[in-house]
Amino acid sequence: MMRKSMGMMTLTSLVLDRRNLTSANHGDWMMRNWIQATMKVAMTSMALQWTRTEWIIPNR
Repeated sequence: MMRKSMGMMTLTSLVLDRRNLTSANHGDWMMRNWIQATMKVAMTSMALQWTRTEWIIPNR
């Protein structure tokens, strides 16, 4: 039991250390990806709305 918990502790510490090392780069990459994704979604939704209104208005 103790050995298992110790192993888990070392494993988590290793993971945390690695995350601290790459957190800056990873966070930057995540933010960039998130911003790109939101921009894509916003652009597509706006384009869809615009085209929909363009299609609806002449039909009326």
